[in-house]
Parts: sequence; structure tokens; C-alpha cells
Amino acid sequence: MAICAATLVGGCAAIGRAELGSRSVGSPVAIVAPDLSGTPVDIFAAQGRVRIVHFWASWCEPCARALPELYGLTQELGSVGLEVYAVSIDRDRQALEAFLARRSLKLRVLIDDEAAQMSRLDVHTMPVSLIVDRHGVIRYVDQGWDARSVGRERSQVEVLLAED
Repeated sequence: MAICAATLVGGCAAIGRAELGSRSVGSPVAIVAPDLSGTPVDIFAAQGRVRIVHFWASWCEPCARALPELYGLTQELGSVGLEVYAVSIDRDRQALEAFLARRSLKLRVLIDDEAAQMSRLDVHTMPVSLIVDRHGVIRYVDQGWDARSVGRERSQVEVLLAED
């Protein structure tokens, strides 16, 4: 069983928790985090692309189920303007790398040491996805993960991709 109950923001949610909302909606995405090689990535700088910024951890069971679905979205919608960032809050780098080695997901993985970036957001559970428009503004926050989550996020992304 996953050790989910003690995350900094209240635990993992195996059920969809999108109804929790967030005061982060309407704010610019101000997240800079290193990738696996240590190079800082400024998510706001990806202007012109719709972004999903997905906070997760290798020990969070719903998070592990979400990643292949997000990879599928990148395969389907990446060519029309979607960029997905999988931001890990794992403290154990070896566990993170072992988790990634067991999967063939080609997502852009960033590291949020001590969940510093995530703690600045008004979120209450994991995983959490920020859906960011082409101008770098957080338009939706989806907390938790269930069978409906990928469809909900796809719909939100498609709305943003259709905007100028």
C-alpha cells in the first residue's frame, strides 16, 4: 500500500477532488524547477503553449496511475501545442529514478525539492494538475485522480488550445 497520508499538503487522493478549487486560478504560473540533469526550467517561459503542470510523487499510488494518462495526452496533443511537466516532490532521488526506470514514459520530469513550489499553491491533495493557458495563466486546478480525471483535463486543455 502506498504511503500517502503524510504529504505536505494533506495526502494522496484516489478519487477526483477537482471540486476543492484553488485560489491559484487566474495567477501566472511562477514555477522554476530543475530537470533531472539539474538544469533550471522556467515553466512560465513556455509562452504560446498550453501546459499541464502535474505535481506527483513515486510513492503516491494515484500519481502513478496519472502519469501514463498524461503521457497519452502529450502523444495526442503535443503536436498542437500541449506541454506536460511532471513535477516530482520525491525526497528520495534514488526511489524517483528507480520508479522512472521501470516505466517508459517520456514526460519532462522536474524536481520540486521539499515541495517548495507546490507549497506556494492553494492545493490540498495529490496528485494535482495545473492547467495553464498559452499566456502562462493558471486556468484550472485539478486535485486528486480518478477514472474521470484524464477526460476532464483533456477537455480543459482542448478549450485552451482553441483559444488565441
